[in-house]
Amino acid sequence: MNYIQDVKAFVPSNERQQIEKQTVLKWIATFPDNILTRDNAFAHMTASAMIFDQSRRNLLMVYHKIFDSWAWCGGHADGEQDLIATAMREAEEETGITGLMPLCGIPTGLDILPVKGHTKRGQWVAPHLHLSLCYSFIGDMSAPLRIKEDENTGVRWIPIDRLEQYVTEPYMLPVYRQIVQTSLTIKLE
Repeated sequence: MNYIQDVKAFVPSNERQQIEKQTVLKWIATFPDNILTRDNAFAHMTASAMIFDQSRRNLLMVYHKIFDSWAWCGGHADGEQDLIATAMREAEEETGITGLMPLCGIPTGLDILPVKGHTKRGQWVAPHLHLSLCYSFIGDMSAPLRIKEDENTGVRWIPIDRLEQYVTEPYMLPVYRQIVQTSLTIKLE
């Protein structure tokens, strides 16, 4: 599916999400040539993966070096229009897990997220915005996991009811909680 179709298919559950959806669509229309790449240094599309176990009581998360917190997996679109494929690829790269199954074919989250300035691979990256589409997946808790050393220092299953004990980015907790809430309403087939 095309990322624009995915943004349009996202169903907001509150006013914030409705406003952010319209803002993302405006950014896409304003910057059609580079919104999918980091060439747009102010804001660009990213894809995230919220990975649930089969019971949907645990989330697979990574300890992210830049954000110094347990976080979802994800990354930049880097020109790719199929953001669910990007989210899945990033999840596999960052955790080593394979065999992920999409919970549904449309995003379960859409957020505009600030990224503080940081150094990556020896280069300064200025503060910017991630126009994030999140997709939810089901993963196997018994699958082998591995750390992606250039991005994270840990990979583990975290009980959903203990997120506050792991996530140290307070502004991300409501984002995660909203995605979890949305994902729990989707019936497994």
